[in-house]
Amino acid sequence: MSSYYKNNENKNNNGNKFKNFEFIVLSIVLIGLLLQIINFILLGGIPLFSGFLKAEAATKIWLFSYIFFIIGINILLAKYNRKIYYLLLIIGLGLFSLTGYRTTPMAILLSSFITLYYSRNLKIKYQILFGIIIIFLMTIIGFIAVQSIEWQHWRLNALELISYRAGFTINILDRTIPLAGSTQGELFYYTLTGFFKSVDPRVLVGQAVLGENHSITSTIFGPAILDFGWIGMSIQMFLIGFILKMLFIIQKHLKSIATAIYGIILGQTLIWIETGPTDIIVWFFYILGIITIIYYIYKIDYIYNLENYYKL
Repeated sequence: MSSYYKNNENKNNNGNKFKNFEFIVLSIVLIGLLLQIINFILLGGIPLFSGFLKAEAATKIWLFSYIFFIIGINILLAKYNRKIYYLLLIIGLGLFSLTGYRTTPMAILLSSFITLYYSRNLKIKYQILFGIIIIFLMTIIGFIAVQSIEWQHWRLNALELISYRAGFTINILDRTIPLAGSTQGELFYYTLTGFFKSVDPRVLVGQAVLGENHSITSTIFGPAILDFGWIGMSIQMFLIGFILKMLFIIQKHLKSIATAIYGIILGQTLIWIETGPTDIIVWFFYILGIITIIYYIYKIDYIYNLENYYKL
């Protein structure tokens, strides 16, 4: 099914002029970068080096800048083989690392790696390079951000901090099991609405599990167990697996934008394993994935007939 689309994309990539769609997507990426710079200006500093600024960094401007950039850069990487887009990826990675959050640069790296892996013959040396950068960012950003929190004093080094964080998160999951169903959907409700009401669902996890007003991660299973018990968690995992599998099948045959969307959602889900599904942004991407599945199922007869026509 993919021969027509691959040949068509190769023709586009070999051209020197920007196509209309490519120009639009490139503009979206640049707008995302610009919004992030504006966010830093309005904050009055770099959140990575200040706990107070980091607490204020997740603004609506930040949200839109992240959505624009991660979607745009993955589409560019999937459809157009231009070296300039790798430079934009590095610039965006640097800007989002300065927010002090590990999840956003990690998601950008993971999604772009997955997109390139499935859309190009990514050499093993580049796969290793991506792995090294991911581990480096996960270690350094988290360590610098923690050391910059003015009201906390940590004695752990960067590697010890990762081990502590992993052990603590597993411990929180262990404590959620006896509390199955205790929050009765409150976490999911505030995951969808909390960003606009200044309510952090992870703080609700801290209140429910520890009785403290602290932002707590509880793995991909924790929030669903707290909200809806084991049945709810099982339904959540089935839906996540089903959507990812459908997107994988679609992108395997069609590549292009479908691969970019699959890369974004799979990258975000991998991060979910530790942080849990308590961010509205990830549910937004899953809705985008469902729309993609419905669109390609609706268009499957047209695509099949079109490819058969070009094979004649």
